[in-house]
Amino acid sequence: MHFLIDLENVHSEGLKGCRFLKQYDTIEFFYSENVRKIDAYRLEQVEQSGCNVKFYKLKSPGKNALDFYIVSRLGQLTAENKDAEIAIISKDNGFQSCIEYYDEFSDKTYPVILASDMRSAITRTKNPVCK
Repeated sequence: MHFLIDLENVHSEGLKGCRFLKQYDTIEFFYSENVRKIDAYRLEQVEQSGCNVKFYKLKSPGKNALDFYIVSRLGQLTAENKDAEIAIISKDNGFQSCIEYYDEFSDKTYPVILASDMRSAITRTKNPVCK
């Protein structure tokens, strides 16, 4: 599964459920200067999973700028692999319109999931590993 994490919005709470990560999962963290810290034990769980991790720091602040990064990355991922299971981890409901667009107009096999944390996203996948 591919997780796009809006750290500015969910902070460390968005990583709840990261203990269920598998080696083939990918987490992409999107953050700005407003993100001061992430709980170390959550990052240790991510590291122990062996999953792929990427970080994207916002270069130019502005209203919804980080959201545009996330939506742009979502477009890249769906173009690369229509079978990818993707979750946006954010409490920002503005992503819902983007998700509706992908569900209606893309040839993605699975819908894009919007959840406030990783555990919630994982339980809504095709084959959830946690209950």
